[in-house]
Amino acid sequence: MESVKVVPLGKPIPPLSYLTERAAPGDLVLVPIRDRVAYGLVIGVGSESRRLRRIRRIVIKRFIPEDLLRTIFWMADYYLAPIDVAIRMAIPRLILPRTAFPSLIREYGEGPVPNRWQRHAIDKIGAAIKSRTHQIFLLYGVTGSGKTEVYINLIQKALRMGMGAIFLYPEIGLTPLYRDRFQRRFPSLVLHSGLNQKTRRSHWHALREGVFPVGIGPRSAIFAPIPKLGLIIVDEEHSTSYKEEFRPPRYHAREVAIARGRFASCPVVLGSATPAVETYYHAVCGRIHLIRLPQRVKHRPLPVVRLVDLRRVKQQPITPCLKRELDRSVSRGEQAIIFINRKGYAPVLICPECGFTPRCPGCDIPLVYYRKEEILRCPYCNYNEPIGPVCPRCHHPRWRMIGMGTERIEEQLRRLFGDKVVRFDRSRVIRDLERIYLQFQNRDRLLMVGTSLVTKGHDFPKVTLVGVINGDQILNLPDFRAGEYTFQVLTQVAGRAGRGRRPGRVIIQTHRPDHPIFQSIKEQSYERFYQEEIIRRKELGYPPFSRLILIRLRGPSLPELLRIGIEIKNKIPEILGPVPSFRRKIGGNHQLIMLLKVDGKDGRLKDLIGKDSRLAVDVDPITTI
Repeated sequence: MESVKVVPLGKPIPPLSYLTERAAPGDLVLVPIRDRVAYGLVIGVGSESRRLRRIRRIVIKRFIPEDLLRTIFWMADYYLAPIDVAIRMAIPRLILPRTAFPSLIREYGEGPVPNRWQRHAIDKIGAAIKSRTHQIFLLYGVTGSGKTEVYINLIQKALRMGMGAIFLYPEIGLTPLYRDRFQRRFPSLVLHSGLNQKTRRSHWHALREGVFPVGIGPRSAIFAPIPKLGLIIVDEEHSTSYKEEFRPPRYHAREVAIARGRFASCPVVLGSATPAVETYYHAVCGRIHLIRLPQRVKHRPLPVVRLVDLRRVKQQPITPCLKRELDRSVSRGEQAIIFINRKGYAPVLICPECGFTPRCPGCDIPLVYYRKEEILRCPYCNYNEPIGPVCPRCHHPRWRMIGMGTERIEEQLRRLFGDKVVRFDRSRVIRDLERIYLQFQNRDRLLMVGTSLVTKGHDFPKVTLVGVINGDQILNLPDFRAGEYTFQVLTQVAGRAGRGRRPGRVIIQTHRPDHPIFQSIKEQSYERFYQEEIIRRKELGYPPFSRLILIRLRGPSLPELLRIGIEIKNKIPEILGPVPSFRRKIGGNHQLIMLLKVDGKDGRLKDLIGKDSRLAVDVDPITTI
């Protein structure tokens, strides 16, 4: 009889010790907790103790693969989170009882013949799959270069060798695109938090038992329990959606994928037309294998990018230049995407008489006006209230609307082009996104207004025009990554144009057309952007030349937060802050931030974990605001 450590699943309880004769790490067990029983995962073996209670029974041996368990331990250590919190993040609640599996398709279609660049990538990465060696590859291909077809061929290679695969994409909204394309070629199942409980249980167990060997989904799919993992692919690896920002452990799925690939002894493929600066730096330094796809499939040209100087144009937001190009596309029956990175109708309402602006009572920021629902909503905490017909302060009967979002642009375009317009953003539920996607894919609509959701992975062959309403939105943020994000988002949305037989055009409206970022976008030169950005990062000591750890202090008492911050400062003198966050209040709580630059791990922060609910530690934050 020996003791083991068990993490109760679905319960916020730290690891408990029990006696057992046969249970081993990775087993699912039933354990007594006070006067009840609960499912738990065995995570380790301890020393025997006669005072411990016994495990009731082993429910499933090797419930999760060894490589997944080791990955979870790595994640807890790297992201400074308790192991039980990491376990509950990785293993979904209510995964039992086991339910019937989805039906398995037996016949799959063939894809196009790879070109020589695609064939080179498939052969090189395929050799790593065959040898079962952990190597990291950056598949750096221009937009429209056929990266997805490379992914499909690589997964098929792994399947022929009796292994499974995990494929990650950045957004739940992309599920219809990848699900339909992949399921036509091999047996795969989607795994994400948007599935209902029954479907998620069914998919989880079908993947765990190897009935379906390929798991696909957004960031949480990296925890898919694939038993013989032979390949991991992270598409659009640069996407900020791979970062968990709100719950510990605040992991980045790309880094977790690399760690899991190491424990599973399998290759990891990172794909992007606009790689993260850190990823490309490691490729340049030789730590990652760099494979290029320098041309679009069928030798189609990249779209021509034109910058429109908003300082010299009075008619906005649809400038005369953009209007002419839209007329041209619609008259030819072609499609266009209009990009604005802001949801709603107007980000700010103001009373023209007294200057009153409706604000979120918890976050103290202006509420966004959504005209379709006639409500005001906070973009941070989701607080909402109906819009009143008059100003509550002076009873003036009208509001002045400042700025614009997707709803307002959609309205203006409908005045010009009628029902040819659809809107595609995260304010839609998933089933609406699927319907809108199919409408546009089938050319039932010619113009799509969207946020950054339209930049990720979509392939619309009939889109010949992309218009960017305001290219300065992200660039104006007070964050060291603002330039990188601007380049990535605008290059990606520009890449939606000209993927079919007709060449593409891109109109970017900006107040700063001479800025180096916009010149790099116009030239569609990632290398130019990277060379300028890496010099600036080195001068300022930002990643990849350091590791950032962000501490957020959040609570109702600002003096108390300052006191906690000063205590941390006394223990770690080189930490910056505490200072007010860009978002000073969220949900009624004040927010301060502190920033630490380190070369590697810093054990001093482990003492802070879990001791105060007002303190959150974010390792490798994607933003410092």
